[in-house]
Amino acid sequence: MLSCHHLVCDTWLIWLLVDEFRQNYVNQKSLLPPLKKTYAEYVQWQTQLLASPQGEQLWAYWQQHLAGDLPVLNLPTDHPYPPLPNYQGKTYAFSLSPELTQGLNALTKAEGVTLYSLLLAAFQVLLHRYTGQNDILVGSPTTGRSQTYFANIVGYFVNQIVLRARFEKNAQLYPLFKSSA
Repeated sequence: MLSCHHLVCDTWLIWLLVDEFRQNYVNQKSLLPPLKKTYAEYVQWQTQLLASPQGEQLWAYWQQHLAGDLPVLNLPTDHPYPPLPNYQGKTYAFSLSPELTQGLNALTKAEGVTLYSLLLAAFQVLLHRYTGQNDILVGSPTTGRSQTYFANIVGYFVNQIVLRARFEKNAQLYPLFKSSA
């Protein structure tokens, strides 16, 4: 059994550990190369990056991108919130048909975007449609393992970023997502 707290590991690390356990179990001895970098060196690299001119540009970008009053998503709900939270959420499981998946993959290639970006845009349009809001914020986890020499280090490298979509008033977006039925 392997137990890792989310403060010290991300999904990438879990797959890395499972693969290393498998290699060591099969070979009965460690054949893993020594690490080239440590998590402390990663923190030092990030600190230096943020203190550099590039870090100043990144800071300015986020300051501008998230300036002013940030909108609160006002989704219509069927039921008011209970006075005391009960944390009894629900899930809805579904799957996409192979034909729809093929169509989405074809569209991503035609538009030169990732499937994640396409589905995120569709989700943002859906939120816009249900709320009527023209400024939508969605939080998304992103990997922090952008440097290959930090790829095999134990640690939590996930960053949460805000993805903002601004819609022009009266934008004609909905015909793209209408059902053919």
